[in-house]
Amino acid sequence: TAGVTDIDASGAATATTGFELFVPYADIGVAGYPRGGMGVAAFVVRTSGEVSNQWLPGLGGGYDNLGLAPDMETIAGQQFAIAPLDVPGDGDGDADVDAADYPYFFDCQTAPDAGAIGAGCNLFDFDGDVDVDLIDFASFQARVFR
Repeated sequence: TAGVTDIDASGAATATTGFELFVPYADIGVAGYPRGGMGVAAFVVRTSGEVSNQWLPGLGGGYDNLGLAPDMETIAGQQFAIAPLDVPGDGDGDADVDAADYPYFFDCQTAPDAGAIGAGCNLFDFDGDVDVDLIDFASFQARVFR
């Protein structure tokens, strides 16, 4: 709550604490090991029960508290972020990185600096340079033998 008031967020960077939240998939009705991403948002509800204008991701400037039952369709844009659900290096989607994932890695290998990777191959681009190569293989192997 440090640095943010109901009318000014200019001091938001002064906040030095936060929290993490773990929600089991079963609690939100997701079965098995999902792939892709999930939309998430975080916001503050005031003691009055009103939804505040403090959201992650932000709603953009100019919004006051949104009230007791806000109509989010009146807020321009997308009011959530996509959180990835995929496990880096888990090509077969069984939620662990093991020897069974090697064929998927090799199917995704590209020439150095190829500048493009196939669908699903972002799981193996550990260094984020948009190709899957020997540098990524070292990171992949470290996960297999973890």
